[in-house]
Amino acid sequence: MFAAEAKRFPNRPVTMKKRVGRSAATVALVAVVALTLVHARVWGASAAARSQAVAYTDPVGDAGDAPDIVGISIVPAAGGVVVDIKLASATELGPYGWVLMGLDTDRNRSTGAPRGNEFLVLANGDRVVLTRWDGRHLLAFPHRPLRAVEAPTSISFTLSSEDLRSRSFDFSAASLRQDADLAPADGVFTYAPGVGSTRGAARAR
Repeated sequence: MFAAEAKRFPNRPVTMKKRVGRSAATVALVAVVALTLVHARVWGASAAARSQAVAYTDPVGDAGDAPDIVGISIVPAAGGVVVDIKLASATELGPYGWVLMGLDTDRNRSTGAPRGNEFLVLANGDRVVLTRWDGRHLLAFPHRPLRAVEAPTSISFTLSSEDLRSRSFDFSAASLRQDADLAPADGVFTYAPGVGSTRGAARAR
């Protein structure tokens, strides 16, 4: 399902902040700036919000030629959450490497898209798109800015609670090239702020 949705969105440059430049020095400088933006976004949150961050892990080396997802962190932010998807090694996504995150905001697999998702985030090296289930398809819709940043070993974006219409959700992430990496490999992760745990675990569906 993730692969089918990624193919529906043609590659064209839009708002993704990414590494650019002709020289290694320029690439390194822009990468440092990107990482700084990611850290500022996460660590610029209040101490109380940081203490509520939830981290999820995925095994290393299970991705084939796809970007290898090794962790996901979700940090509460004003009006929503910051999602940071971490990769095992420095990766240039380009137009053909995809990172996706499906969100089941009513936590009911029998509603929404085939995996139960009401929303799907699709990101490659050119752009990031938030789509919403309309009863038949996952389609782009007017929403608040995602403010995505691609760094060498992560991709970070914000999600608005008003867009999602929920503060808790089940989710899974995937990366795609010729191969795919699904996190978690089975089931879903659950984000439920206020439950008192900083470590998220997968659960079967």
